[in-house]
Amino acid sequence: MKIYVLLLMTVLVMFGCNDAKSSGSDKQSSPAKTDSLARVTDSGVTTEKLCFENVHPYKNPPPGYEQAADYDQLKITIKGKKVFGIWNWLPYEKDSRKGSFVGTIENNRITATYVYVQEEIYEGIEIEILLMKDYARVSSKELGTLDIAKKECR
Repeated sequence: MKIYVLLLMTVLVMFGCNDAKSSGSDKQSSPAKTDSLARVTDSGVTTEKLCFENVHPYKNPPPGYEQAADYDQLKITIKGKKVFGIWNWLPYEKDSRKGSFVGTIENNRITATYVYVQEEIYEGIEIEILLMKDYARVSSKELGTLDIAKKECR
């Protein structure tokens, strides 16, 4: 398990360093974006960033909890056929699940290894993400299937 975590962290650092170098030049010359897809060109390889989020507000919240909500967050970076990102489940009052994934994409279907922590336990599982026009469908044998709505990246 430690090998998966180390491998995932190494890949994320490698991709993160490359994006940091190119993002400054993109901000200077990029026109205003109207879609949730941001494109950056780096050495001839286009990087795409996609964001997805579900917000589940509390129904009939008690006083003081009017803003309480649970969140599903998915952020994906696609660089050629390589993909990495984060997938978080953030309930308002419970233990959260936070993790990152690395994988590949073909025909809008991502297959990846997802490493997450939940209740102070680290796990690594295989996930599949199907990219649709207005949402992403995330599925795994262990966690089931979840549709997350597309939104503009910030």
